[in-house]
Amino acid sequence: MKATLLFLMFTLFLANSQAQNHVAGFTVSIADASSSRGFDLHPDLDHLTVEYSDGKPMVIYVYKQKNKSKPEHQETFYMNFEGDRYAVNKLYPGLRLPQEPKLSVWHFPNLKQTDSSVYAEVKTTIRRDSLIHNFSYFINVRNKDGYSRPGINNGMISVAKSGDTILSSDTVYFLHPKLKKDPLVLQQKLNDEYKRWKPLKVADSALIFTGVVEKNGSFTELKLHMGKPSPFSDRVIEFINQRSLIWWPRSVNGIYTVRHRTKIFVKLNPDDRISFSTL
Repeated sequence: MKATLLFLMFTLFLANSQAQNHVAGFTVSIADASSSRGFDLHPDLDHLTVEYSDGKPMVIYVYKQKNKSKPEHQETFYMNFEGDRYAVNKLYPGLRLPQEPKLSVWHFPNLKQTDSSVYAEVKTTIRRDSLIHNFSYFINVRNKDGYSRPGINNGMISVAKSGDTILSSDTVYFLHPKLKKDPLVLQQKLNDEYKRWKPLKVADSALIFTGVVEKNGSFTELKLHMGKPSPFSDRVIEFINQRSLIWWPRSVNGIYTVRHRTKIFVKLNPDDRISFSTL
């Protein structure tokens, strides 16, 4: 990708807010129209914002313009989930997700690392004709368990380590609801059922379903979210409903649980095997 540098705008500032510990930041804007096709297909699309984890695009926020008002957040995609990767490729063909730009703390010589750690966060905004990289630097205070800053890691919350959960005072925190049963077990059962369903008309081999995980872990409001309805999609919905799936509900700050929408991705592969995964 060839990009022409439009301008490099540095907006350095200091902040004494203990809540955010924000130290400095700046913005870099680059001319780039490589994702314009996705904007052509979605005239109401204003911009996409990308967050990174381990140097890779991990979360995409979609903002759309409605009635000339301020752009509204419409949908979030988590790139560690196969269903969201499929949806992004389907909805926004040609979208090129930039890798995380690299910048070292030495660019800010006044920031000293003593009993704190300075870290940077990068968010990239994708517009029809440009990329805007927003760099923010923070100070992170150490505690006996490590760093106090929470961050996104593989779609889950983590503290000072990689993994799916935070373990603190024997409490498990989930950013997304999680199935209590191993999805691979359900995948095998679904494949066994599929053998009994055949021959069966399949209008779309890749399907995304949504549903709500209630505070008690039950699963409700299941419906087809992406893909063409067919006898195949109807049978999959019937299969999921009959299993009365039990989930770990989403936990907020480890204090209380909330009802939360989640996604299920079902794909009939070229080898006639079905894959089953959840957000």
